[in-house]
Amino acid sequence: MTRLFKRPYLYIFLGMLLVLLLFTFPLWSNDRVLFMGDITTSDITELNFPARYILSTALHEGSLPFWNPYIGCGFPSLAEGQSGLLYPLNLLLFRILGVVTAFNASVILSLFLCLLFSYLLLRVYGLSRAASYYGAVAFTFSGFVISKIKFTYMVNSIPWVPLAVYGLEKAFLRRDLRFGLLTSLALAMQLLAGGPQILFITLLLLLLVFCWRFIPFLRQNIRLGGKWKRASAGLATAFLLSILLGLALGGPQLLPQASGFPYFNRAHTGDFGSILATPMRPASLSLFFTPYQHGNPAYGTFDLSHWFFWEDITYPGLLTMVMALVAVLFLTRKDREVRMWLTASLLALLVALGNNMPLAEFLFRHVPGFDMFRFYQRFMLVTVLGLATMAGKGMDLVTTRFKDQSWGKVLLACLIISTLILDLGLFAHTQVSTIDSRALTTPGETVAFLRENLGEGGEYRYSTLGEGEVWKAAYRQASGWMGDKTPYFAYFDFLPPNTNTIFEIPGVQQYGAYGLSPIKMLWAPTYYGEVPMEGWKRDLPDGVLGALAMQSARYIVTPYILKEEGLKLVASYPTGLRGVDLFIYELEYALPRVMIFTHYQVVEDPGALTLPQLDDFLTPASRLQERVILEKDPAPVFETGSSIRGEALIVQSNPHRVVVEADVPKGGILVLNDAYYPDWEARVDGVKREVMRANLAFRAVALEPGHHTIEFAFHPVSLYRGLFVAAAALALIVLLLLRHRHTGWLFV
Repeated sequence: MTRLFKRPYLYIFLGMLLVLLLFTFPLWSNDRVLFMGDITTSDITELNFPARYILSTALHEGSLPFWNPYIGCGFPSLAEGQSGLLYPLNLLLFRILGVVTAFNASVILSLFLCLLFSYLLLRVYGLSRAASYYGAVAFTFSGFVISKIKFTYMVNSIPWVPLAVYGLEKAFLRRDLRFGLLTSLALAMQLLAGGPQILFITLLLLLLVFCWRFIPFLRQNIRLGGKWKRASAGLATAFLLSILLGLALGGPQLLPQASGFPYFNRAHTGDFGSILATPMRPASLSLFFTPYQHGNPAYGTFDLSHWFFWEDITYPGLLTMVMALVAVLFLTRKDREVRMWLTASLLALLVALGNNMPLAEFLFRHVPGFDMFRFYQRFMLVTVLGLATMAGKGMDLVTTRFKDQSWGKVLLACLIISTLILDLGLFAHTQVSTIDSRALTTPGETVAFLRENLGEGGEYRYSTLGEGEVWKAAYRQASGWMGDKTPYFAYFDFLPPNTNTIFEIPGVQQYGAYGLSPIKMLWAPTYYGEVPMEGWKRDLPDGVLGALAMQSARYIVTPYILKEEGLKLVASYPTGLRGVDLFIYELEYALPRVMIFTHYQVVEDPGALTLPQLDDFLTPASRLQERVILEKDPAPVFETGSSIRGEALIVQSNPHRVVVEADVPKGGILVLNDAYYPDWEARVDGVKREVMRANLAFRAVALEPGHHTIEFAFHPVSLYRGLFVAAAALALIVLLLLRHRHTGWLFV
């Protein structure tokens, strides 16, 4: 038996690779991409894959897509916080591999890192190698993590949670600041991976762990006397330093996100009830033990109308719950780690229950940061990590009746681990699916039509209407997302928001709840107006066509039969969905992307407009060509109200630079229907000029009479500052590593 244990780390490593292969083998493909559904679309196909596609394209061209011109009339990728553009793993994979291979590999490597880091953490707590391996598998392939795979920014961020705690625990144990730098690294990686919510949860967990270690340390040193004040100050300083260094290293992502916060719709928060998307119901607690008690959305048997399976599920394996219970019953009194993780798990669960318990609302009202969550269930990340840790403790307790390195102990450990792998494996393979990547990347009839009719000049955009209803029809016809994917191919033909990025076709919308607030305000008539409906016939709410026209939406792709004035049916196709056809309408009075106005109207606070007031501005849509809406009076350099407008033409356009030639005999206001954002600067004939917000959400400059060259350029100042902060933090870390022998005072 002794020979078997001579190279234990090799066996653990091979065991990690084996279990990783068992759980992820569908993703080991160059032509199939990860696929999991949602209530009205999929975060994978509408958000994550298109974002990685444009990243891959830019990297192979030697650049980075800090501004995405194809969605939402233009979008600052770093400012939203979840892009993962600067995550080192993404930069490496999407530079050297094809986009499909890199996308799948990103998930696979993230799961491997999760296994590795959680194993290291459990070893710090004195667990045996087998128990640490068990806990790592229970956490990495739990229902919580597996269900979040479709949120690739989350699965990229989650592995760094156990490493952050590992660094803190080792720093306390060894009294060595270098381990605290692992915590800094983990926090920075979470920021760069695009996981601000996971970062926030990690910071709270680190604070709890620090207090759990620090308070007994403080009590002991006070009793013993000596330099307890210096020692406690040193520990607190080391902890704070590791946190600050981590945030500083993530500065290239953190600062653009902070500067963009006021411009995003999610920045405008309301009361606690309005923030919660779908709070966790107490009935969902049963999902800890029986994941499919209420059905399985992957097979279309779960009611998605009231609650979200992938937010409520944590399932760490039934045996994990049993082993964790063993630890709680028999080790709570004598094992501080069990008490700590039990406390953390219960607190996180109370928060996850949202408005069913008072704790979440209290924290929402009194602790900054809790207002950025729509799904408090994500705090169960701590719960499932705690359960995995306690289960490892319980497994060691169960196997102590056998002598070390005996066959009986080995067989029992193998049986326990195999049972867990079988249990979680069955769960994973009834959730995670793949789809032929050609369904996403091969141009269909809609793409061909838009390319031919929009042209390459970028003068107009397209919009979709009703794509969510098409997704629901595809979901019903396919009975989930584990079986036949053909119905979803028909859905992709509608070119839903963000998928247009793959084909470099400019669109006015972007996926889900993300978007700059002014642009989202223009979507309000579409999403929140009264929509009479009879089958697939629709009467659009007031203001919808005006909002689309203002965003230069020349073509509308929809399953609806529309009869509104100003719309012309220009194409229609049958789809593979029962009772669903695809229609393309031309909006005849859509504003071009660049236009000259001499009439304007001042609205000082357009963000405060109500929906009826917004409808008044947008109706009738034909009036939009007569005047522009500004927040303030422009510089008096042109003749107001002149009937001679002049002409403007885009002569160069790329993601970070737009050049316009304008001939304005009487002067005027040049409006570029690209999203307004403060990082865009304008120069008129080489001289810097103020960029005004026009038509609620776009860019404009005032022009004096004559011929002008106007250059709009994207300068992400916050990114430059973030890079400087990260460089300074890196220099400090190098200094600390070189002088680590002189930092012992932090742990005296």
